[in-house]
Amino acid sequence: MITETDVGEIGRIYKCQFCSKEFARKSWFIRHACSKKKKFEEKTDIVVQKAFRLYVYWMRGNRLIRKSRDPDIEAFLRSPLKKAFIRLALFTQEQGLVSAYTYVDWLIKNKTTERYWCDDDVIKLDGFREFIGVHEDATDHAKITRREVEKWMLEKPDRTVEEFYSSLSPVRILAMVQQRKIRPWVLFTYEPVVSRWLDEGIYNPEVFYRINDIVNCAYWADKVAEDPEGSDIVTRIMEQAWSISQT
Repeated sequence: MITETDVGEIGRIYKCQFCSKEFARKSWFIRHACSKKKKFEEKTDIVVQKAFRLYVYWMRGNRLIRKSRDPDIEAFLRSPLKKAFIRLALFTQEQGLVSAYTYVDWLIKNKTTERYWCDDDVIKLDGFREFIGVHEDATDHAKITRREVEKWMLEKPDRTVEEFYSSLSPVRILAMVQQRKIRPWVLFTYEPVVSRWLDEGIYNPEVFYRINDIVNCAYWADKVAEDPEGSDIVTRIMEQAWSISQT
């Protein structure tokens, strides 16, 4: 965030856009770190952004948000839990977990205290893997997603299932993935979804990063490749939504 201003024969001035302090040398400016600049850098840090999203998700899961108003990032940065969620964001990334959000679900379900959120004890992680095993069933994922497709079609009588895959914006897709309305088994195996949403590259980098943050794309790419039977199940169940659009 360097602002360079020409000052004729004197040379250049490097000015902090946050506090307006000026520096004659670039090296001095680079070392400069006023409180406003630090706050901006913290708010835009990728790990802090992920920690903030986990914080909001955790607050929702524990029903700590009133009147459906999510806290903003300013509230998160003031929260005494800020450091705990930054550690949690790093931990879930380092462990390569299927989904940081699913891990938070597991922490909430087991009423795990903050002290043990990032405990990599083998028994605890094995327990988490058992938990996600129950939540990774191809049949359940397909039924959940198909139900959402059918709801979308029923909103307007003339809608068809084809329009669901062709008309949704990347932002709407992201929201539905985050809300668990479009599940990974469908996202990574069902042909209309893969060809339209993944192969055609409709996601901008920010949306793709957010989706990867939610579902761990590398994990699911490997998982579906190892289980072609699951892909067949998804296709069979999702095709039932087509029959509704034809009636």
